[in-house]
Amino acid sequence: IILFFSISNALDGDLYDFFLPNGMKVILMEKHSAPKVGLGVYYNVGSHDEKWGQKGINRIVRDLILAGTNKFPSDLILTKRHEFATGYGDSFDKDITYFYSELPKDELEFGLDYESDRMRNAIIEDKLNEVKIEYKVKYDEYHENEIWVTFNNSLSPLLPSDHPYKTDEFGIWEQIDTLTA
Repeated sequence: IILFFSISNALDGDLYDFFLPNGMKVILMEKHSAPKVGLGVYYNVGSHDEKWGQKGINRIVRDLILAGTNKFPSDLILTKRHEFATGYGDSFDKDITYFYSELPKDELEFGLDYESDRMRNAIIEDKLNEVKIEYKVKYDEYHENEIWVTFNNSLSPLLPSDHPYKTDEFGIWEQIDTLTA
């Protein structure tokens, strides 16, 4: 899903949505209150889509996409973000992995080129093992904070054993190494 709106302003523009032939949903909000454009890309990668043996894949997908592509390596993107003085970010939860940025309106073509390139050309094969190692460190750090883990998983005991949210978004340690491209 692609959203276009200025992150710094309220959602008060003309809204249009449509599907592309490949099934991707595009949501466009037109407003002229700022000389910038917001670009968000949301992937349906999360607990509700994960099969047993693939728990935690949403975080790994996010980290692989952040690693960059041959055309847009991560250091180039960081330079562009500073050049544009843009707002940007990424996150994930149990249902989605997403990325957003705010660009000067004249740089929309760059933003669309960048996002479409990393959709198609994320460097998975070369980066997967590195990302899995980094992920295990983050996994351990997250699970050391018992209060945070308890809070995030407070409903887990009430869910059936096969419910997709029974496992938190970090997945299961033993399944990290089984994830392949």
